[in-house]
Amino acid sequence: MRLWRYLKLRGATLFYIAVLLTSFYISTIVLSVKAAYDNVSSLSLPEENVYVIYDRKSSTPFTGLVPLALTANLSNAEGVLEVSPEVVVPVRIRSQYLVLRGVTPSFFKITKLELVEGAELRDIDEYVALVGVKAAEALGVSVGDRLIVLSVFRSIYVELEVVGVYRADPPLDGEVIAPLPVGQWLRGVDYSYVTQIRIMIDPERFDTSTITEIQGEHIAGGEETWKGFIPLRAVKVKPGVVGGTSSRRFMEGYLARYGLDPISINVASITTAVLAGLTIVYAAIVIVMMQRSQTVVFTLVGAKEAIVKTTIIMKLLAGTVLASVAGFLLAYTYLDVSLKGVKIVYHGIIVGLNPELLALEVVIVLALTAMGVAICRLDE
Repeated sequence: MRLWRYLKLRGATLFYIAVLLTSFYISTIVLSVKAAYDNVSSLSLPEENVYVIYDRKSSTPFTGLVPLALTANLSNAEGVLEVSPEVVVPVRIRSQYLVLRGVTPSFFKITKLELVEGAELRDIDEYVALVGVKAAEALGVSVGDRLIVLSVFRSIYVELEVVGVYRADPPLDGEVIAPLPVGQWLRGVDYSYVTQIRIMIDPERFDTSTITEIQGEHIAGGEETWKGFIPLRAVKVKPGVVGGTSSRRFMEGYLARYGLDPISINVASITTAVLAGLTIVYAAIVIVMMQRSQTVVFTLVGAKEAIVKTTIIMKLLAGTVLASVAGFLLAYTYLDVSLKGVKIVYHGIIVGLNPELLALEVVIVLALTAMGVAICRLDE
C-alpha cells in the first residue's frame, strides 16, 4: 500500500497516447475488414429455414443462372413451404450504382421487410418498383416518381414507377425490388432462367437430397406455367450444375473460394493486433525505465521486484483501458464517416460497433502492457 502511494509514474501521458494510437490503428483495420466481410456475406439475405438454389459453377452471385423450371419441381417437393425465383442484377439509377432484385409475390412471404409508404408488388407484368429507405434517400425519390434504370451488364434500360418504399435489414434496404421479368430483361437472360431460387422449408420435413434429385428432370411441355403466370420451358439440368445451401452459408461459400472465411480473417486480425501491439510492449518498457530512479530505491529498501512491477501495472491499468476504448471508438467514428458512399458489390458498407471486439482489444492491450513491464529488469 505504501509503495502505491510513493510511486509517481513519469511519462504516463506519452504511454497512454501510444496506446490510443495503436488501438486506433488496430481497430481501423479489424473493423473495416469485418465490415466488408459482413457486408458481402449478407447479400444472400440470410433468413432462418431458407435455402438458396444456385449455379455452382458461377464465380459471383450475379453471374450464375439456374432454370426457372426448377420452381415447379421445388414447389411440389416434400417440406418446401414457399418458392421465390429471383434475379439479382447491378444497375445504375441517377448516377448511383445499386442492386435491383427481380422477384415474384412469393418473395415477400420469405423476406422480412416493412412497407413504409405505398403498396406492395402484386402483378409481375407491371413496370413498377419498390425502393429501400436507404436507396430512396440516396436517389432522392418517393412514391410516384419514375426511374430510368440502366443495366450494368447490357446497354439497355427500363423505366419504372416507384409504388412503394420499404424498410429492411441491410443490405436489402439499399436495393430496388422490381417484378421478375424486369430483372431478367436487365440481366440479359432468357426468361427461362433466374440467378437464384430461394425456398422456405420445414426443417423437420425437408430433405437436402431433394436438391440433387431435381437435377436431370424435365418439365413436360412448353406450355406449363408456374403459379399461373410464369411460362416454363422444358429444361434438363446437368448433374453438378445446381447446388443448394442455407441462405446463411450461401455468400460465405463464394468468399471461401477466394480464401476469405471467418478463420482466415480472425487469424489476420489477431496477427495485425499482435504486431502493432509490439509498440505497446516497447512503450511499457520505456515507462519502466523512466521510473528507474524510484524503483532502484524501492528495491534497495527491500521491496520485491514482482511487487514493484505489479504496482506499476496497476497504476497504468485505468489509463490504459480508457486509452484503448478511446482508440476503438475513434476508429469506429472515423470508419463510419469515411466509408459513407463507399460500396462493395454495389452495396454500402455498414460498420458495426462490436462490444466483443472492444473487450478483446482491451484484454490484448492490457496483456501487452503487462508483458512489457514484466520483461524489463529493474536492476539494470
